[in-house]
Amino acid sequence: MQLYKENLLVKTNLGRLMAAQHYWDKGWYHRQAIFYLSTDQALSMPDIAPLAAFLRTHHFTAAEVEYLASLGLAERFLNALQRLKPGLTLYAAKREALVLPTQPMLMLKSAYVEAQVSSIPILYFLQATISIPLYYECIAEESEQGNWQSTHLNPASILNFEEMDNMQAVFIDGKLVLESDL
Repeated sequence: MQLYKENLLVKTNLGRLMAAQHYWDKGWYHRQAIFYLSTDQALSMPDIAPLAAFLRTHHFTAAEVEYLASLGLAERFLNALQRLKPGLTLYAAKREALVLPTQPMLMLKSAYVEAQVSSIPILYFLQATISIPLYYECIAEESEQGNWQSTHLNPASILNFEEMDNMQAVFIDGKLVLESDL
């Protein structure tokens, strides 16, 4: 599936790709961040198997790189995306679990670049399933010294994914770990 092509999805999310390029230009190839996706309404967690399949198999094609370059993204950055090895850690609420307003549906830990690029298919697949506003925000980041610092007003225990009862691992360091339960 070619997701990054001439369509409204890419045009409305071009800012995310530009942010990824900005982080790349700053040399933040490996600098980690934690993002979460939430909503302001209660919902039953949808099936994320199509999203997991896409994240597991997608690689930027030459056609996608050409199209994104025509939008003004640097070719050197886009060529690097073609070589990007997935390293994200993704936790998601269990399928059909009740997710309350402002609770995370998904939590993602990865390099800034990958987090921004991954946000587009994540938002695309979830918006196709549920038609309510979604909020994707950075809640913590790794400092240049390698320490974690909160970027969120309520840091709580958000850094320890495993302590969240309704969350399950989907990817760990880029490897799908829970395919049968999605």
